[in-house]
Amino acid sequence: MKTAKARNDAGEDIIVGEIQIYGYITEDSWWEDDITPKSFLEELKALGDIKTLHVHINSYGGDVSAGSAVYSILKQHQANVVVHIDGFALSAASVVAMAGDTVIMPGNSMMMIHNPMIRIRGDAGDLRKEADVLDKIRDSMIAAYNDKTGLPRDELIQMLDDETWFTADEAIEKGFADVAAAPLMAAASVRPGVLAMGGVEFDLTGYRNLPESLKKEMEEKNLKDDETGTPPVQNIPITSAEPQTGGAGTRDEISSAVKAERERIKALDELNIPGAEVIIARAKYETGVSPEQAAVEIIKAHKIAGIAAFKDRLADADASGVNNLAAVNNGTGFEKSADIDKKAKALKEAIEKGRDVK
Repeated sequence: MKTAKARNDAGEDIIVGEIQIYGYITEDSWWEDDITPKSFLEELKALGDIKTLHVHINSYGGDVSAGSAVYSILKQHQANVVVHIDGFALSAASVVAMAGDTVIMPGNSMMMIHNPMIRIRGDAGDLRKEADVLDKIRDSMIAAYNDKTGLPRDELIQMLDDETWFTADEAIEKGFADVAAAPLMAAASVRPGVLAMGGVEFDLTGYRNLPESLKKEMEEKNLKDDETGTPPVQNIPITSAEPQTGGAGTRDEISSAVKAERERIKALDELNIPGAEVIIARAKYETGVSPEQAAVEIIKAHKIAGIAAFKDRLADADASGVNNLAAVNNGTGFEKSADIDKKAKALKEAIEKGRDVK
């Protein structure tokens, strides 16, 4: 999590917050990247009085009750919530995504919704009771999806029954997302039953309605190990948004891509000098340009602002008549040029004081 200063359309300085959901959403944390409602709320409070919150999601979901709690926390927050699907928002993570006032999906991201599931041991009475609980949990999920999409209950139930996967375009068409973005540069890879995106691994073995692109890729590789006994890791296009070039990807390449993006964001934060807030925010969340490109934009913006300020001062001088000052014969001789300069300086200072120029 982190915060940064930005400027809104009205020219007001605001605090923008950023928080990541990269990992398993659960009631209790077992691993470092687990997200719990408690830890999420604590991090959100630590961001302070933010006006805009960017939530980055790359998660295969987890505990739907925990996901619903995070969803409620975001819905109740006063900030404008912008959700970025950095890779995948599956299962409970898709519920969290519905809290976004704006949901942005790059071309190679995906979202998936399905019915809540549970593992249980017990007699017939226990199973009937848990079935009723699952129905109530599904109702809460439907409420979240309906609030975002406006889709009728019957259509949402069918989508949940079918375990529906959405590309960015499909999610936008159905109302689960709002804005399409350029595909992220982070590599995707596949090995037997496991998809990795942005450094997060997704176990595919538990899903029954995988997209054809993923199933075809695994069938072609036949889930065979290479000569070393290590499952092959291959670059795969999640959608046809961008043609894939190059050879096989590796875990190191995935980690390098994630590290490079973090370093880009850090370098942009270090460029965030007064007056550059809007340019930096756009570079981080919209255009995806490099810190060097952002620096050029900042220099250009400051140059334009400096020229405008200089022209304003020239206009003030012309309007004041200071440029027309001349020596005056007061009867004892012409006024000395040093006296004229002194008066001109005093007039200039008065003008700048009136314009609140320091």
